[in-house]
Amino acid sequence: MKPRLYEEVCKRFPDRATPILDVGAGSGSIGKGLREHGYTNVCAIEIWPRYITEFELAKVYRKVARRNALDFDFWPFDLAIFGDVLEHWTHPMAASVLGRCFEAASQAAVIVPWKCPQGPWEGNPHEEHKQPDLTPAVMRARYPDLDLIAQDEAKGLLWGPGQPSGS
Repeated sequence: MKPRLYEEVCKRFPDRATPILDVGAGSGSIGKGLREHGYTNVCAIEIWPRYITEFELAKVYRKVARRNALDFDFWPFDLAIFGDVLEHWTHPMAASVLGRCFEAASQAAVIVPWKCPQGPWEGNPHEEHKQPDLTPAVMRARYPDLDLIAQDEAKGLLWGPGQPSGS
């Protein structure tokens, strides 16, 4: 799903200096991919301090903050990428974060796994999936401002607010 994400980012944001935020950066793979596509203004937030040090996120992103996205102000980013993040929050939590993102006039790219239960992982309680039931229909019902633009048997790529592919 990440190759399609990069394709969409390049199409929708041809200015490689566009301010982009990687929410829940984890290992930094999205930041590395964006850098390979020439994006120079990519920042990250990550709640788990071990990931920040273990994956040397400061070498991947222009700026990294140890923050909880539930309390984050999305301005001045034009795009917030939630790569395998939404499923870690309850629906009300995720809807609140997306709402604040959209209020800041940001677009969101969201990658989620389909029907994927998961508990805490390697001591990280933030890895638990609080929405293990996600499917295209569930995403459409819970997050009507997101459009499904690509999917396979394991994951979906959604974009919002209301930004269908080709716009």
